[in-house]
Amino acid sequence: MIYLLALSSMITFFSSLMPSATSVIIVVLSLFFFGFAIIQSIIQGISPYFEPLYSFYYLFNIITESLDPNLYFNYQFRYNFDECVWWGFPTIEGAVISLIIYFIIFILLAYFIFEKKEI
Repeated sequence: MIYLLALSSMITFFSSLMPSATSVIIVVLSLFFFGFAIIQSIIQGISPYFEPLYSFYYLFNIITESLDPNLYFNYQFRYNFDECVWWGFPTIEGAVISLIIYFIIFILLAYFIFEKKEI
């Protein structure tokens, strides 16, 4: 639910910037499928021990992992394979806080842009 709110606030923000709904759909889908994964890969290459809570792509993993009835949240959330770190999924607290921050930032930016356009 919080993930959908954060994603819809991002879509609202982009729709306040762009005149066409088609361009918003293309930008959001390309960001979701390609952009966040590329940005996450670049930042993980620079600093592999920095948890990617900034990435919707990474935050989405908590949804798929929380559907597993045998999930045990108290184990190590990163896996170290010969100096290569792979982050599996965030903690529930980290995901909720990150998604709420995304929601607040994008909704406020969209509000200010829509308000400025009306004047």
